[in-house]
Amino acid sequence: KIMQNKNIETILQDKKVLAIVAKTNSIDNTIFFTPQEFLLQASIQNRGLGESTIPHEHPSFKDCNERVAQEIIYVLSGKIEVGLYFEGKKAQSRTLSQGDLILLNTGHDVSYIEDSKIILIKTGPYRGKEEDKKLF
Repeated sequence: KIMQNKNIETILQDKKVLAIVAKTNSIDNTIFFTPQEFLLQASIQNRGLGESTIPHEHPSFKDCNERVAQEIIYVLSGKIEVGLYFEGKKAQSRTLSQGDLILLNTGHDVSYIEDSKIILIKTGPYRGKEEDKKLF
């Protein structure tokens, strides 16, 4: 199911989710914004002073071998443009600023419009330079 929220943009191409952009500075509640079938599950959580979670861990999955690798970019500062590719060709792009997050589910490139600091999180394990990226 695709998240419907004015601060969450689900970017589609031929019914495929290419990416999800979250304007995190504009969200003041707790929301999970990724489809259930995504390998990475993401949420934005605003919690109050004194709140806590019950101690827990997440059991491993046995069926993740053939899933698409995904990547999250969170912009700490600056401005970037993320190009989104569909079937090896650039289909769309989005400009992200401080506080924005994008979950990538497709090929992509990143251009740094300003000096920027980002956090990048991707599906692991790292398979080495030759196997970790398919260039086009």
